[in-house]
Amino acid sequence: MKRVEVYPSQTQPHQFLKLSHQSNLTILTAVPIKKKNNWANNLLHRTRKQRGPGEQHVIFLADMSKKNDNLLLTYQVLHLSQIDLSQSAFYADHLCSQQMHHESWEIHWKEYWHQMAYMTAMIISYSRPFSPGRGFSNFPSKLLKDLTVDEKSLHEQLLSLRNRIYAHTDLDLKKVRPIIHNGIPTAIEAHPQLRMTASEIKNVRKLIQKISIAIQDKISEISSNNKEMFIVYEDEK
Repeated sequence: MKRVEVYPSQTQPHQFLKLSHQSNLTILTAVPIKKKNNWANNLLHRTRKQRGPGEQHVIFLADMSKKNDNLLLTYQVLHLSQIDLSQSAFYADHLCSQQMHHESWEIHWKEYWHQMAYMTAMIISYSRPFSPGRGFSNFPSKLLKDLTVDEKSLHEQLLSLRNRIYAHTDLDLKKVRPIIHNGIPTAIEAHPQLRMTASEIKNVRKLIQKISIAIQDKISEISSNNKEMFIVYEDEK
């Protein structure tokens, strides 16, 4: 299956080249819609011999209207948000299937750190769409308007956990008392428990599903009402 990546006209040539190299993508076309320029032609010439069956391809769009640029940016945000939420759902399912809901003192420290890793991954992945990111617009808040009071509370709780515990260190939540043990300076530490109950994680999973459905509906709306924004690429038969 070949994949099409679409980038807005603000993308600069050097950014596009860097992106294609980092992602190991093959460029299908980089020719602007209205204007041909040397860097695009050179780019095509350099990659023409590299293309082969089964490789991924990139389509670069230029000279788009401001309206389409904004829609394209929204589309990108929504598409990437779906990926982030899918990852969060995967980690939530793993926590549930493996019954990772323990307090730190209930299990061996290695098992607890294993649980911590999946908890961190679940919350960080969930929070990405709703955290400011360089080069991307904000997540459309209208897609969260149908959340219930409890769902909105859980949503805010997850973002707070991300900001105060899982992605950053909040000294109000992590206590450190300096001590000297056998002549060596160390400390007694108090950490918040990095866990959720089974029912709490199931609620996170339901929340992810509800937001994902809203995102997919918006993606379908954009694609149905703005077909001129897309280049259709069919797989070779």
